[in-house]
Amino acid sequence: MKRNLLKIFFAVSIALLSTLGLNAQTHNDNTIYTFGDLDEYAEYPGGKQGIREFLVANIVIPQEVIAAEAFCTVYVDYVVEKDGSVSNISINNPSNDYYVKLCEEAAMEAVKKLKNFTPAKIGGNTVRSKYTVPVGVAL
Repeated sequence: MKRNLLKIFFAVSIALLSTLGLNAQTHNDNTIYTFGDLDEYAEYPGGKQGIREFLVANIVIPQEVIAAEAFCTVYVDYVVEKDGSVSNISINNPSNDYYVKLCEEAAMEAVKKLKNFTPAKIGGNTVRSKYTVPVGVAL
């Protein structure tokens, strides 16, 4: 069956989540701020819908996951730098499951390809900020 005949549904709910326990108190160049600390959040071109569309268009689901008709939701953490680029990409609560690990790798590769954001601000100053994007894969 052709891949495009498989019903691949990406539930990319873009509730930008803060990471627990990282409420920064100083404004130095290396501080990574979280959701509750920011006056203005980092903004992706096209907003939340732009991120959804980009991830759906750029995630490459491994054939093994497709063949197994696996379902998984992974949470990808990333930092939006002062210049709007994405860095520090990692999986929040990684799994030991083989198929989930394949989905985690695919989701991280897609997040690495994100275009630059308009960076976050505190008090009018551009700052680094951390976000989490849930990426769901259902076949």
